[in-house]
Amino acid sequence: MIDVISRALNPYQDFDAYLKLAEQPEMRFVISNTTEAGIVFDPKCNLDDKPASSYPGKLTQLLYHRFKTFNGDKAKGLIILPCELVFHNGQRLKEAISQYIDLWELGDEFEDWLNEACPVYSTLVDRIVPSFPKKRD
Repeated sequence: MIDVISRALNPYQDFDAYLKLAEQPEMRFVISNTTEAGIVFDPKCNLDDKPASSYPGKLTQLLYHRFKTFNGDKAKGLIILPCELVFHNGQRLKEAISQYIDLWELGDEFEDWLNEACPVYSTLVDRIVPSFPKKRD
């Protein structure tokens, strides 16, 4: 039995409660498994969307809210563990977040906080290793 989960939130039904998660000082980890199609940058997403349609967009909204809530305190960064079956999933997720920072003009201070306080690891949820991308002619 899993007894460490106290509740589940749907950001599409209660976006404010989703953002309030970022205000919890004891929060340390973000773990995702959105399928291999989940780590994508969608330039149609906006910071004011409730929520952004892409997972990296939602995560950027959450991280930016945390950054503002704790005034950029590096001790309040989050450890991000993407478990999607995608080669270099952490690198791809961080690149998408950086694209949202640029698109939404969230500033260098926030990007520095992300880079210094929020490690984004490349992981796999199981021992299945994705194949290498096909070579293009």
